[in-house]
Amino acid sequence: MDIQNLKQLIFADTGNFQGYIDERFIDLAHLFSRLHDARTAYGGAALAVYFQGRKAVDIYTGQKSQDEQWQADTLSICYSAGKGVLATLAHIMVSHGILDYDLPIAHYWPEFAQNGKAQMTLRHLLSHQSGLYDVRNNIAEASEMADWQHMLEVMAKAKPRFSFGEDLAYQPLTFGWLVGGVLEKASSQPLAVLMQRYLIEPLALDGAYFGVPDAQLRRVARLLPKPQSGSAPSANTKKAARKASPLDKLMEFSGQNPQDYQDAMIPKGMKKFSFFSDEGIQAVIPAANGAFTANSLARIYAMLANHGVWNNQVI
Repeated sequence: MDIQNLKQLIFADTGNFQGYIDERFIDLAHLFSRLHDARTAYGGAALAVYFQGRKAVDIYTGQKSQDEQWQADTLSICYSAGKGVLATLAHIMVSHGILDYDLPIAHYWPEFAQNGKAQMTLRHLLSHQSGLYDVRNNIAEASEMADWQHMLEVMAKAKPRFSFGEDLAYQPLTFGWLVGGVLEKASSQPLAVLMQRYLIEPLALDGAYFGVPDAQLRRVARLLPKPQSGSAPSANTKKAARKASPLDKLMEFSGQNPQDYQDAMIPKGMKKFSFFSDEGIQAVIPAANGAFTANSLARIYAMLANHGVWNNQVI
């Protein structure tokens, strides 16, 4: 942190937030304000905390869009936080006996048995041991991700990059279609219905979507233009070549192949697809575009922290 940023943090407004705060947690609210006070031009933020089954913090600050302030019901695209929500839904459905961790996925989803996947299980998917992390070489354009049924067919046909159960590889994008697909096939119900039945209604969530409905689009926080600093670059200015980052060097030292990361995280044509466009927000891409309020995420994890119990009922 440079001197300027340190000064901003020290002299920041500690009261730059709205919402509910249990006075026992006021120091947390002040820190939240300090961290975001100098960054309002970059957008807004929200924080929710439950303590001993009760809401202790539900605060927010900054802008939701260029023309609107963040509100208590603002939905945020939460990227990989959706994986935790989807995994929670899977665990709940296992506890209800709808599916089993160790029964082959092909038992519920026969088409999934293609390309050596006949014995792959839900456990392999949840623990990132499937070898099915590659999205880049399985679709021609990133826009295909917006077609849920098409992506389920892609996952059913996909060939693992290694023998499942013998190695680990994070599934940044494919996790959502793989796990979500199994849940749908095992229950014969759409993912949105499963979310409503097993999470949204029991926990009384105030906003939790994989694919935001038309009526809720207005609640979603949007990207803001990057603030301008200094003079604009000359039209003749050449873009400097990207230098290898410490992460790049660490990957090289560890023997990892950077191409594997690209295959897992960057579909072809990604420049033409935005998770923050209406198309991207309304698509069902559970590993990347789940839309939640801070309060909804906090309730889900508060339930998990309490061994699956909420309001004295097992979820």
